[in-house]
Amino acid sequence: MKPLRICYVIPNLDLGGSESHVVGLVQGLRSRGHQAEIACVFEEGALGPAAHDQTVPVKALKITTWGIQAMAAIYRHLVSFRPDILHTYLFGLHFFAGLPGRLLNVPVICSSRRDVELSQTQKVLRMEKLGNLFVDHVVCCSKAVETWVLGRENLKPGRLSNIYNGIDA
Repeated sequence: MKPLRICYVIPNLDLGGSESHVVGLVQGLRSRGHQAEIACVFEEGALGPAAHDQTVPVKALKITTWGIQAMAAIYRHLVSFRPDILHTYLFGLHFFAGLPGRLLNVPVICSSRRDVELSQTQKVLRMEKLGNLFVDHVVCCSKAVETWVLGRENLKPGRLSNIYNGIDA
């Protein structure tokens, strides 16, 4: 199998479970010969230096506001990286990265759901649903998250997978 080019888009690499997960995932993919990288929408965050130390490429897009500016910066980054797979993490990024990904004909676009957002507003829910138009598949990290997404985002069960987090022992 030829090495894949995979771009993970996440708000930043501040201290958190999802952020640590993405760094470990990219490190593992790169050790298997894939060209994986992380694009942080804002700044790199606290885990950025450690990611660089682990030879994980991190690109801070330095967006200051959501909207067209975010989509344009993500679009420009995707033009330069040309991924085979675009994988978004956390709030609404499948909307902000999914549209540019579709315009650039990225072959596979995935989105990860990492938690149950009990305080999710209707505006955020609408953005999540709209973003689902751009993704091929949604990956959930637990059965609870999968149940939550199925109940709220009107996705068909075949467009979802549940993949539990693992720890490299």
